Amino acid sequence: MRRRRNGGKCYSSSLGECIAAVIVDNVECLSSLVDGSQELLEHILSLGVRSVLLQAETIDTVKAAKRIESKLLTYKVILEKHPENKTVEARLRILSRLYERITEGHAPLKARYVFFVKSKNCGDVDEKVATITSLLKVHGCSSKLVCGDDVIKILLGKPVEYVDSKTAIEPMQYLSWRFRNDSEFSLYIGKEVATGLPAYISLWNPKSGASHVLVLGPTGKGKTTLLATLVARIIALDLAALTIVDPKGDLINALESLVDNIIVVDEDMLVDILCGVKSSRIPLCGIVGAGVELSRAECRLIDTNSFCREHGSNKDIYLSSTRVKLHFAGIDIEKLCKCDEGGTPIDGKVLVYDLSKLNDIAKNVGLAAILALHYNHYLRLGVSSEFRRVIVVDEAWRFSQRAKMLADVIVKEFRSLGISLILSTQDPADVSESIWNNIGIAIVFGSHDKEYVRRVQRLLKLSEEEAEKLRWLGVGEAMIKLQHSPRPTRVYIEAEPETVNRRVLGASGLG
Repeated sequence: MRRRRNGGKCYSSSLGECIAAVIVDNVECLSSLVDGSQELLEHILSLGVRSVLLQAETIDTVKAAKRIESKLLTYKVILEKHPENKTVEARLRILSRLYERITEGHAPLKARYVFFVKSKNCGDVDEKVATITSLLKVHGCSSKLVCGDDVIKILLGKPVEYVDSKTAIEPMQYLSWRFRNDSEFSLYIGKEVATGLPAYISLWNPKSGASHVLVLGPTGKGKTTLLATLVARIIALDLAALTIVDPKGDLINALESLVDNIIVVDEDMLVDILCGVKSSRIPLCGIVGAGVELSRAECRLIDTNSFCREHGSNKDIYLSSTRVKLHFAGIDIEKLCKCDEGGTPIDGKVLVYDLSKLNDIAKNVGLAAILALHYNHYLRLGVSSEFRRVIVVDEAWRFSQRAKMLADVIVKEFRSLGISLILSTQDPADVSESIWNNIGIAIVFGSHDKEYVRRVQRLLKLSEEEAEKLRWLGVGEAMIKLQHSPRPTRVYIEAEPETVNRRVLGASGLG
């Protein structure tokens, strides 16, 4: 990369764009940005900042304490002479808190914020940088500009553990960096615990297409609240067409003020949906197999519609066993045999399927059938590259455990069709390796269960320290791991108030 300065412009020939970084390393300003003036941070981010980096490194406690003691003494002297100086008063208060935390045993850190600005128009970069530095100056924050090769150097540090931003002292190594909401398909989910920065997930990537999301965690940790929040924001932003599949009804209850025209799936409706996937690329056996275990012979009977014929000899045990299993799966055999291909259409911007009226086996079959129905519909329709739909599936284990072939096809093919899946389940073992490999974003809630933590650690490639932190995540806190990010990020989920249904989610407001 070559650096070229023309009137303050920083041009990268390799990127074909201008790129600049505004660095803030003043301890008082850092504390204000992270811990107090969220309005200031949001204002800076709204000025076209493409990404934000927090760099940190643990430093010697004694040296840090002495450094703060010196600054405290200086500010006390200034304040005695000028008691009306509110800026000095605020800085003294911040430093006093830092000093108190260090004396309590918290590790002090060197830290700095780096705000990145990038554009093909170098004039835009200059203008944004000038606005950001002026805004920081008004709030008493000194800053410096870095561009060209020096910008790349900032990004080459080795990732370290989460920062306790309340003990940040001065600048040093790379901690993490997150792209801001630079996509129209990004969803706000909360704030990073380490930095206080807004956290977003993007459901579509211009290069790789639709991105699938896996929400994983035990009961009572916040999965339902998170799903309801994501749905509420998708609807509010009119982000994409939406399908919700809810086997229990809890998610629908949490969304009762936001969704209507709910499709209650009973046994008759289940057959209508199955009729819609007859003769599709996904065999009917693969869908029914989500609820009951079928032999190869039974699968042949189902896929060839041979189970519809009357009983033959008493030796035709496979025909008999197939019909019995279909009956236990809640399927009206006679109706299924008579129906023509077609069934329930995919019609509507928001489709909500309530499976709570079905028995457990039928719920599994119904969930698998709804996914297959969408796959079959959009495969035949032929969608454009701009097509977008989100399918939210609670209790995703109902189709991922038994119907592995269906699950593998769905997660792979939906991405190319512009369909993003948001799958929720409790146990990491519910999800096959193939599904894990196609998940773009994993949102994992904590648990004290050792086996749960061990499985998550293996699948997400967490360090021992990260796995230990997973045990102590609070209610509403989660680790978010992006597919191509080496380290997870700890986030506090901020729920939409209208999705917190106390009857379902409990007094904590998270379930």
